[in-house]
Amino acid sequence: MTSFLALIKRLMGVAPTPRLASDPPQPSDPSACTIRGENGLRGFLVLIDETPEIQAVIRYVAWRAYNESARITLLSIAPSSEQTDWILVGSRMRDDSVQQAEERLQRAAAEIHRISGVFSQLILREGDPLQEVLSVLDEYRDITIMVTASKPHGEGMAPLIQAATATSLPVPVTIIPGFLTPVDIDALC
Repeated sequence: MTSFLALIKRLMGVAPTPRLASDPPQPSDPSACTIRGENGLRGFLVLIDETPEIQAVIRYVAWRAYNESARITLLSIAPSSEQTDWILVGSRMRDDSVQQAEERLQRAAAEIHRISGVFSQLILREGDPLQEVLSVLDEYRDITIMVTASKPHGEGMAPLIQAATATSLPVPVTIIPGFLTPVDIDALC
């Protein structure tokens, strides 16, 4: 489909400008990277866990969502229940881990809303964290960036990120240094 500007140029007799290989890809190019979801907004995915550095990620995505009118999806994963001969004990352990994951989601969503006024989409899954992240990214096409944190003092990356780098994730990953203070994050955003 010809753009309005191209039609005007053609009617006026102006030759189209050739596109150089060094020019950035245009949004209509199939090779252009999609940085906005299907609804035109950025979508952030945050895997909520019990690590202290998750607070830096929560603050970062809250401010980014506020500044960019973006969406936030929070994912909490309860470990899958292992087979046990004691069915009642296994059921109780599963219920406890699901309840803890749900509470983490609620606390993170409340903090994001307190900072930015943005309501987050909450997803609770049970299973292997990497497989569940890949599943969510496949199901929710409006997620365009995954945000996580590194350990505070150069202790390496979270195991999920190490595994994710071995697998090719369909979205970019933003890693927030775990040593950043709330003041640092506010200045960054």
